[in-house]
Amino acid sequence: MAVPVEVTRARPTNKASVGRTAEIIDIKKAASDKAAAAEKAAAKKSFTSEKLTWINLLMMDRGQQPVARLVGIAIVQTINEEIKVSKTSDRVIADRLGICVRTVITSRQALRDGEWLAWHKPNPRATNRTKMVLTEKNIRSVEDYQTALKDQRDFEASERRRRCSKS
Repeated sequence: MAVPVEVTRARPTNKASVGRTAEIIDIKKAASDKAAAAEKAAAKKSFTSEKLTWINLLMMDRGQQPVARLVGIAIVQTINEEIKVSKTSDRVIADRLGICVRTVITSRQALRDGEWLAWHKPNPRATNRTKMVLTEKNIRSVEDYQTALKDQRDFEASERRRRCSKS
């Protein structure tokens, strides 16, 4: 087991430092603090990456209305990184987006039905605790739709090239 190393200055290096004691540094603690900070930064980067993936997939889901997608993005932007839950009220979301509260509620319900969001309300006076959900079904359906669109674009481009080459 490693023993903490104490680093001290053997003698003062100049007249101004005479009478001062050198600071004792615990290298093991300093290293563990750096490791914890690096781990926290990696977790934050991972969570941000997860949120961006969720947003990108939601934006490509043609099963959701544009306003529902916008509400979903606004909710996900308010999710707390540590507890992975948004406690933002429907009124705050409505104020941020400039829409009515009823539209936020309807959109949030559509996102729940589409398995993009999940929430619960701990008590009648509390705000919703909303979590983002990313199901394999949603990923697959969005990717399938995007692949179909790309195949159609490729087919149309090949038809244009074929028609131009005959002329």
